Amino acid sequence: MVTDVSWLVAIIWMRHSGWRIQARCLSESGVDPLPRRALLWTVGLVGAVVAVVYYRQAGACGPVVVTMVGGVSAVVDARCHRLPTRYTAVMAGGVLFALISCGIEAVLGAAQTGTARAGLGELALDVAVGIAVWVLPLGLGHATRAGVGMGDVRLAPVLGAMLGTLGWEAAVAGLVVAFLAGGAFALWRLASGSASVHSRIAMGPALIGGSLISYFAWGITLIG
Repeated sequence: MVTDVSWLVAIIWMRHSGWRIQARCLSESGVDPLPRRALLWTVGLVGAVVAVVYYRQAGACGPVVVTMVGGVSAVVDARCHRLPTRYTAVMAGGVLFALISCGIEAVLGAAQTGTARAGLGELALDVAVGIAVWVLPLGLGHATRAGVGMGDVRLAPVLGAMLGTLGWEAAVAGLVVAFLAGGAFALWRLASGSASVHSRIAMGPALIGGSLISYFAWGITLIG
C-alpha cells in the first residue's frame, strides 16, 4: 500500500514541480527540456516495474521513488552538472517512508520471539553504517576538491540509507559499483577524446545507478 501511494505521489509531483525543475535547469544550460508526456510515461512505467518486482519487500517505496525521481535527476546532472536539491529531498522522503516500513516489519517480525528491540537495533545499525559509508568518502572528496560537488554529498545519505535497509554490505557494494561505473565512464570519455583530464565528470548518474544496481542484486536475493 505504501509503495503504491509513493508511486502515485511521485507521478503527480513529477507532472508539476518535478517537470518544471528539470525544464528550468536544462533551459538555463542551453539544453532542451525533457518532453512532459514522454517523461511521465517513462517515469511511471519504470516505477511500476520496480514496484512489482519488490511488492513483497518492506521499504520498496525507497527504490521506487529513487528510480523515478533519481533517474530524472541523473539526466539533469549528466547534461548540466547539477543535482537539483528538491529532487534529492523528494528521494529522501521516499527513503524515509521505506525506513519506517522496514522498522515496523522488524518490530512485528521479531515480536513473537521477544527480540523486537534487537531487530530494530540491527536495522538502525545497518542504516547508520550505510549512511556513513556513503557520506564519509564523498564528503572528503568535496572537502579536498576532488571533483565531488555538494549535490553529490547531499545525495549520499539518501542512497546510503536506502541500501542500509538491506544491510550494510549492500551499501558498501553500491558505493563500489558507483565508483567503478564513474571511473569507467571517465576513462571512456578520455579515450574517446570527448573530455580531458580537466573536464568535469557528473557523478550523479553513477551514484544513483550504482545504488540501484546494488539494491536490485540484494533485493532479488532476499526475495528469493
